[in-house]
Amino acid sequence: TQKNPKTVLAYSSISQMGLMTTAVGMGFLDPAAWPAVTGIIAVYALHHGLAKGSLFLGVGMTGARGVRLHLLFLLILLLPALALAGAPLTSGTVAKKLLGGLAAAAPYPWPGPLGWLLAASAVATAALMTHLLLLPWTRAGHGEHPPGVVRWISWLALQAGGVIIVLWVLPAGFGGSPGAVPPGLAWESLWPLLAGVFLGWLLFRREKMLPLVPAGDLLHPVEGLVRRWRNLQETRLAPFLARDIRVFHAFPWHKTLLCMEGLLKREESILSRWRTAGLFFLVILILLVVFAAFSEAVGI
Repeated sequence: TQKNPKTVLAYSSISQMGLMTTAVGMGFLDPAAWPAVTGIIAVYALHHGLAKGSLFLGVGMTGARGVRLHLLFLLILLLPALALAGAPLTSGTVAKKLLGGLAAAAPYPWPGPLGWLLAASAVATAALMTHLLLLPWTRAGHGEHPPGVVRWISWLALQAGGVIIVLWVLPAGFGGSPGAVPPGLAWESLWPLLAGVFLGWLLFRREKMLPLVPAGDLLHPVEGLVRRWRNLQETRLAPFLARDIRVFHAFPWHKTLLCMEGLLKREESILSRWRTAGLFFLVILILLVVFAAFSEAVGI
């Protein structure tokens, strides 16, 4: 539901972090697989950094003042978007295939559910990238200065990094010769892409039917429910409870809803601060280290 391309990319990064966290969970399920898990996470993180860095650069370049969007600038976003969505023969294909192989080797009963969930995640990523590619066309001329040589070189270097992943990791990761592609890999990575593109286009056409969710929506859904209930009381229930709306406002539940709405806005503001996010990250990191040390101590 977001309209700012960089906000869409930020939500996409959160979902990709979830995939890497899933790989960490597989390592905890099968400690013997940790060497493979760490390698796969490294490849996935490298792929994501290259593709997402290209997209952030591309959004700034296509939205620069005085730049007309044409085929060349569409390709600036299209190429890394395809890689992030896992299109055939991209770094996304390599990363998602390695993660899928790790899921297939997970202890029972995880291989089946994880396989379907990873496929659903690929469809969702393709839908999100379709939404992103449809957005910048309406935002041309509202960005930064026209892209210079440094940005072009940076974008090309990131694309070259993705090509190196395909040429280096794809044959080595699946035991093939240089340039070899595992059988069935093209269709395995193509159908989620096609399904995601269709879903993203359909949702974009029906965007007015989707609820508008502000960025940073940890508490916004609850706040929205409170606001709707308060509006319902004022517009629908007030005539049945009191002829004078001022009398209705004096009822305890109306004041309570107003207090809840203000409290949620204040808490959302606190949670959005960098120091709060950093503190949460530090606490999670400490808990993971303690859990790892405890698991090693008891032999789990």
